[in-house]
Amino acid sequence: MAKVTGPLMSLTASGKLGKSIVFMTWRGIQDVRKWLKPANPRTDAQMDVREDFSDAVTKYHSLTGTDMEALRLKCQSKPYSGFNLWIGWIRRLLKQNKTWVTISNVGSSNITSSGAKISATPDAQGVLRVYVGTTAGSWTKSFDEEAPGANANTPHEITLTDLTTGTKYWYTVEYPEASSKLGYTGWYTFTTS
Repeated sequence: MAKVTGPLMSLTASGKLGKSIVFMTWRGIQDVRKWLKPANPRTDAQMDVREDFSDAVTKYHSLTGTDMEALRLKCQSKPYSGFNLWIGWIRRLLKQNKTWVTISNVGSSNITSSGAKISATPDAQGVLRVYVGTTAGSWTKSFDEEAPGANANTPHEITLTDLTTGTKYWYTVEYPEASSKLGYTGWYTFTTS
């Protein structure tokens, strides 16, 4: 039985025709392929990959709307979405047997003519680092958290100093690579007064 949406054999068709042909869009290209049933869709390796993806998606949905927007901003000129970037980060880390640190609730406050405070909440104990620059992705300064070893799931604050008056700054927050943990965020902005 056919389960295809769109006119059959058209460029907009998607779905499966019986157990023989699959219509789909792959990396933005319309494609028709022979349907192949996996020999064993439940091997240990496949189940591990599925579990990793499930964990990554759950962590993504724990982010705030501002955090998700920061990921989209980081991917603005890329051929992938903020969601894809996030999943890729976590998958690469899990392959290295490291723990992903989710950093959420990122924001700026106490903005003055020469400084600001950045707050962020990691889900692991440790010190956060903020990278700052006047161009997206081009970081000219970095600031570490003043209170090393701050608790997990509580807001951490990083003070930024020696900034230029009336300037738009871009920033990103990282959990600097430790022996077994790592975490990143998207790109955020603020403007000094």
